[in-house]
Amino acid sequence: MGELSKLMENIARECEAAENALYAPRVTGRHDFINKHYANMEYSWLRLAELYGPEEACTILTDIHDMIIRK
Repeated sequence: MGELSKLMENIARECEAAENALYAPRVTGRHDFINKHYANMEYSWLRLAELYGPEEACTILTDIHDMIIRK
C-alpha cells in the first residue's frame, strides 16, 4: 500500500471516529478525544501537502470528509 493510500485511510478513520464522537447515538465524546482525531487528520493533511501541494491536499481531505459525513 502506497503512502497516499495510507494517508487517505488514516484521514477516513480519524474523520469517522470524530464524527461518531460528535453525533452517534449513545456516544458522547469528550472535546480532547475529538480534538485528537482532528489533530491526527491535520498531521495527515500536512504530509499530503508536502507530497502533492496544499490545494490537492485540501481536495483529498474534503472529499474524504464529505464521503464520511454522507454515509
